[in-house]
Amino acid sequence: MTPLEVNVSPVTCAWEGGAALVSDKKGYAGRVVTRKEYLEYGSSICSTRFDTPSALQEGGNGRETMDDEEMY
Repeated sequence: MTPLEVNVSPVTCAWEGGAALVSDKKGYAGRVVTRKEYLEYGSSICSTRFDTPSALQEGGNGRETMDDEEMY
């Protein structure tokens, strides 16, 4: 098996990712955290909204061992 070849420029990588994210307006709207929401719920809203693995969420020590399926 050969590794997947990806043609990614480190110069434009962030821009391309941002462009791909906002190209799906409905999906983008579901990922936005407003200032009002953040002030009301704190950083936990980010963990919920962005589906952050529990070991990486605030309050976790981040030392739990996770395999790829648990991570994503």
